[in-house]
Amino acid sequence: MKKLLNFLLPTKFKPRHKITNVELQAFRKLFQMDIKFAAELAECSVQSWYGWEKGETVVPARIGELMDQVQALYIDELASMENAINEHSDRCALRYYETFELFAKHYPRRANLLDWRISQVIASRLLGDESVYLVSAERIEEEICGK
Repeated sequence: MKKLLNFLLPTKFKPRHKITNVELQAFRKLFQMDIKFAAELAECSVQSWYGWEKGETVVPARIGELMDQVQALYIDELASMENAINEHSDRCALRYYETFELFAKHYPRRANLLDWRISQVIASRLLGDESVYLVSAERIEEEICGK
């Protein structure tokens, strides 16, 4: 998954290299990751991740760099979505993918859990900003395809 992050990383990326246990937990929650997924993304054990979040051990620089990369992806994708939304004069509908399977079907080139989670976070953020209203991609699929 790290190779994917390096491939997708925007060129304006400026790493922080240090991250506190509180920031680590906040980033994980912001990006709607459970500890198991975060540990898989970081290629570490769940126990290591728990230790970092609890402040029992110092968060390694590589984990700070990883969270910086995820944040850079989020910022880049959010800017793209905001630009697309600004082209409409009214609030517009945005598909919200409740399942990874349908997201992967619609976006085969982005068929990874991180992109799906980031898309969910951005959809929630834009809903909170009252820029969009969300519609269930699964419900649309059922109505159109009769599934």
